[in-house]
Amino acid sequence: MKTVIIGSGIAGLAMARLLQQQGHEVVVNERQGGVPVKGNAFLINEEGLEILNSLAPDTKIPGLLTNAFHRFKPSGRMVSAQQMDNWYCSRRSDLVLYLSSLVKPGTVKYGRKFSHFIYKGIKAVAAVFENGQVEYGDLFVGADGCHSQVRQLLFGATSFTEVQVREVLGMVVHPELAASRKGIFSKFQCEDKGLSFGFIPVTDNELIWFSQMDVKLANTPPAGADAVGCH
Repeated sequence: MKTVIIGSGIAGLAMARLLQQQGHEVVVNERQGGVPVKGNAFLINEEGLEILNSLAPDTKIPGLLTNAFHRFKPSGRMVSAQQMDNWYCSRRSDLVLYLSSLVKPGTVKYGRKFSHFIYKGIKAVAAVFENGQVEYGDLFVGADGCHSQVRQLLFGATSFTEVQVREVLGMVVHPELAASRKGIFSKFQCEDKGLSFGFIPVTDNELIWFSQMDVKLANTPPAGADAVGCH
C-alpha cells in the first residue's frame, strides 16, 4: 500500500515513520521549499510522548520533562504548587528536524502545494499540486494544519469558534533561570483580570515564555507572525 501524506509537520512525519516501520511505501508532500521549522514550543502529554518514543525507542526526543506546576501572584508570591503527570516541553523546530531524521531519505517532497485530487469514480487516486506534479497512491492523509486545504476541499470552509484569549509566545536564552526552574511550568496570574505570564524550560539554556490576555481587555485583530517579527 502506498500512502500519500499532505503536510510534513509533526503529524505528517510521525505518520510517515509509523507506516514505514510497518513496511508501507510513503510519500510526504510539503508546500514549503524546505523543512518547515517555523513555530514555537509546546507541551506533549504522556500519551503523545509514548507514541513518539515508539517511533525510535533508542533515541532521545528533543526537549525536557515538565512534571510540576507553580502558580504565582504578580508580586511573585507563590499561590500553589502541584505535581503534574509527566509532560514534555519540546521546541517545534527541534521536533520536526528529529522526526525528519527518522523517515527514509527522499520520503519528503518539498515545494508541493496541494491543489486537488484526481478521482476514479468516487475514489481519490492521486493528489495534484500547484506546480503540476502528481502523486498517485492508495491512501491519502491530510496533515496540513489547522487551515488544511485538504479538509476545506472535502468538507468546505471551517467555522472556528470565536477567540476568547490572545497569546504571544517567545523564546529566551537564560541558562541560570532554565536550571533553577527545570521541570517546572511557572505561571503568574493577575488577580483581578484575565492577564497572565508564564515560562517553561525547553532546553538546558532556553525557556519558552508566553503572555495570555482576555480579548475584552484589548480586542485587536491579530497582525500575524510576520507583522510582529515572529519566525
